[in-house]
Amino acid sequence: MKTSTLIQLIAKNCEWRKTVNDAYRGQCEDRLDKLEKELPRGSGIDCGCKIDRANSGRKKVIITTSFHHMNDGGYYDGWTEHKIIFTPCLSEGPDMRITGRDRDQIKDYLYDTFSYCLLETLIDESVFFEQ
Repeated sequence: MKTSTLIQLIAKNCEWRKTVNDAYRGQCEDRLDKLEKELPRGSGIDCGCKIDRANSGRKKVIITTSFHHMNDGGYYDGWTEHKIIFTPCLSEGPDMRITGRDRDQIKDYLYDTFSYCLLETLIDESVFFEQ
């Protein structure tokens, strides 16, 4: 059984998407669709997440998302847009950067959420990608 983290699988499949011929492109897109379903959603990440397939690969993975903020009264009061950017770091593992406005220190929450999901979640590749 070969296991990988979610970020490894995303990077591998984004790189594969760049090199695959048209006969396998549909299979590659299906795999990336499955991987997107594993990304965080809910708890303010109400529109889910999208993998930037064109700009992601083995050297960088970009995930776009929005956060739905609430005010002190518990009412929704706006959105912030973010990109979660992972790049390899040989000495410490992947480096994560979050773009967008840091309204209400939301980047701390996003960092914790995406770190856990992408770096600590192990997936059995054979089960996840069986046809």
